[in-house]
Amino acid sequence: MEDKKSDKILPAMQNPTTPSMENPASENRVTNHIPRDLHFSVLSNLPFKSVNRFSSVHRSWYHLHENPAFLNMFLASESHYNDHPDVKLLFNTNMTLSPRLYLCSGEHFKIESELEMEFPSSFLNKNLSILGSAIHGVICLYEVSNQNNVIVWNPVNGQKHVLPTNHAENCISNVLVHGFGYDHVHQDFKVIQYVVNNGVKCLGSRDQSNSFWQVYSLVNNKHTKIEVAFSVPFLHYKPYDGMEVYLDNVCYWLGRISEDDQLYLVSFNLAKNKFLTNTPLDNKWVRYYDEYDFDVTELFLKLVVIHGSVAMIIQHTDPFSFSIYILGEIGMKETWTKLVNVSPLPSMKDSIAAGKKGVIFFKAYEKDGKVACYDLTTGAVEELNFGAGKNIRQIVLYKESDRSLSEKRKNTCLLEGINS
Repeated sequence: MEDKKSDKILPAMQNPTTPSMENPASENRVTNHIPRDLHFSVLSNLPFKSVNRFSSVHRSWYHLHENPAFLNMFLASESHYNDHPDVKLLFNTNMTLSPRLYLCSGEHFKIESELEMEFPSSFLNKNLSILGSAIHGVICLYEVSNQNNVIVWNPVNGQKHVLPTNHAENCISNVLVHGFGYDHVHQDFKVIQYVVNNGVKCLGSRDQSNSFWQVYSLVNNKHTKIEVAFSVPFLHYKPYDGMEVYLDNVCYWLGRISEDDQLYLVSFNLAKNKFLTNTPLDNKWVRYYDEYDFDVTELFLKLVVIHGSVAMIIQHTDPFSFSIYILGEIGMKETWTKLVNVSPLPSMKDSIAAGKKGVIFFKAYEKDGKVACYDLTTGAVEELNFGAGKNIRQIVLYKESDRSLSEKRKNTCLLEGINS
């Protein structure tokens, strides 16, 4: 009996489009054709790297990233906007030598408060910048002129932790910070640093071979040297210029091995403490400032995160405008896809950051306290005025959290004591 029953079921499973003889009306309901608009609707809700990978599934999807109609649906998709209503704006001004940090909230980002920066004396009256983005309510600040000075801070509960200095033995080192991120696997905040001994006397010589990469772990409160078998591109400009972003356990930055070398998007996995594939940038993005005849590529580029993907804002000088590209696959420069061109506007001078719901922040003129918000989905521009005299240098999204910086370290120390 069971065998006969299976014989009746299998043909229907093998060909689901075959109408049932018992229900002829099903002929009008069952089809193997999915409307194109439905394809677009489903795909537009996926991360861009998934869209890129699905391009080989169907012939009509192969050039999907070049289809304006699809890109408009992708930009407008609500699935990419997982921002909570309590996400605020944190901006950094450089009115004097010491920076001032402000929290803004609401739909139009009204100034809510100025953060009290009660730091150790070594950080007072210093030119501090935010490294990367705010993660779980925690930010990382470093002194621009001396990047040995790094502090991790939660403004909500006031907890702070100064990173210990770590140098090569018998060497005077120059530390360059490259990334701040969160290791979700080990629940650990980490800072990536490049320790440069280039041109600095080590044991009476000028040996450059002692330069190395290291990762600081807040949980273990120590640095770990990263062993690499190849040269890793490093930053030639300050991170606050928009050269570094963090996304899903990975830190990214724009780097070169030498000043006249190819520019790369470098990626580092925080959970594995491992460098991933470097993505070369298209040479057409390389520009030269003729007046001084030197390469200033990085000054025209900004790394941001848009719709859960690494993206690039490129500033064009002739005519003055901006292009926004999004990366489909790490390591494949051909997967950079242009999302939109932004025409020049009087209120736009320089891109600063990407905000929530597809908003890009552009800096206006120095010390006028104004920022232009460009909406990728509508093309609308809104001008925010934070007050005259404020030189807006950095903007990051900030979600308040009471995350402790010490609890995890205490638990780790306790376990180490038990194991020993």
